[in-house]
Amino acid sequence: LSFGEDESKGTYVNTIYRNNGSKVKAGKGTIILKSDLKLKPETSVYRSYNKRLVDKLRTKALAKPVIEKTPIDFYLTIKKDSPVEVTVVQDSEVYTLSSSVIPQKALNKALSKEQVEKQFRKLGDTPYELGYFHVDLDDNLFLSIKDLNDLRRESLKLLESEEVIKEGKTTIVTEPNFREPVQNQTLSVKFETLDQAKDGLDLPIDEAVLTVKNFSDLNPIKELIGELKNRGVRVLLTTPLVIDTSLSKEIIKSGFLDLADNLADGYLIPNFELLEMLKEKDVYKEGDISFNIFNYLSGELLKKFGLDQVVLSDELSEKEILELSKIYPLPTTLDVGGSRLLMVSANCVFDCKTCKNCPNEGFYSLENLNKDKYKLKVEDKKNYIYNATPTLLGSALTNQPYIDKFRIKLTDEKKEEVEGLINDLKREINKGEGNYRKGVD
Repeated sequence: LSFGEDESKGTYVNTIYRNNGSKVKAGKGTIILKSDLKLKPETSVYRSYNKRLVDKLRTKALAKPVIEKTPIDFYLTIKKDSPVEVTVVQDSEVYTLSSSVIPQKALNKALSKEQVEKQFRKLGDTPYELGYFHVDLDDNLFLSIKDLNDLRRESLKLLESEEVIKEGKTTIVTEPNFREPVQNQTLSVKFETLDQAKDGLDLPIDEAVLTVKNFSDLNPIKELIGELKNRGVRVLLTTPLVIDTSLSKEIIKSGFLDLADNLADGYLIPNFELLEMLKEKDVYKEGDISFNIFNYLSGELLKKFGLDQVVLSDELSEKEILELSKIYPLPTTLDVGGSRLLMVSANCVFDCKTCKNCPNEGFYSLENLNKDKYKLKVEDKKNYIYNATPTLLGSALTNQPYIDKFRIKLTDEKKEEVEGLINDLKREINKGEGNYRKGVD
């Protein structure tokens, strides 16, 4: 306690007594003061110290403040003989650090993905917390803990400045641009065979994708391109999904790679083999769904590879498609109709050992124990197995304003079925939405 307005006198109070002289553990009572304080009647008394309150305030003052942290995503590429690349994503902003750190060959224990993630989780007192983490790591490499910590610290610096220059290297800072809604969205149909495309010459479509399988004679495909172009239909060309060494030689020798110079409008590219063959060609190139596009980061890389447009993954939700197509650095296509390819296998279900002149090429149906029927195509010594339920996403035509192109992919449908698909699509009918099975019983 302190006494008087100037608080020049004071004392500690350790005990409070009742009138009967017993000590008060809690509640009201009498304080006995020492006589040497020499206090006058009516002197003001102030409580100047409260141990419980002071302890509480001290604990609160010394405690670390609770900060609501911002999640950030890390994407690392750790490859043999190449500098480590770290990409940081905060909200819709993307920053890429090109470091000078090159992994070494592991002499004992190789670096693991878990070790890398452990060091990048150590965000300490920063305003960030780890969100999504992905590392593309080659086998049998080594990075020290110091290297990983330095990479993490340098990456975090990117979030504080627009450009960081370290050891002569300039950090690339990329911010996605928000796209405007597409004014003229187009409808494309990918035909399985040339006969199917000939039957569909009068279909109400903007673009036809023709699958070339016979590279020994391109005259039929050239004639069909001419007929479609005369009807005002844009034409893209594509190849089988799997291109082995033998087929690569056929494609290069045939002149197929030159058809977009003056006939077709470009190529729908199903794999890196065809992309590599066309790398010197200044023609339109669209990456098919097999590139598995599901985030923004892939766009900048695929632009460097020469792609002009990409098909988004069919595993994205409606909301994810909307968000990604709005910021993606390339125009986007969405597959909205047809059967989804699940797998390709060289293990033929017929096992008849007559692959050279296969008598069983064509479409069939596989049935599992649950009576689900999967479409099967036998072609060129391979089995192609499709999803049990064909998909039609008619609502996408109005709910996805940032998609540039919608595509129906055909297998063995007849013209009447294709016309029905197109009509249902334009009427915004949904069938089989989201039924993407990843295995076959």
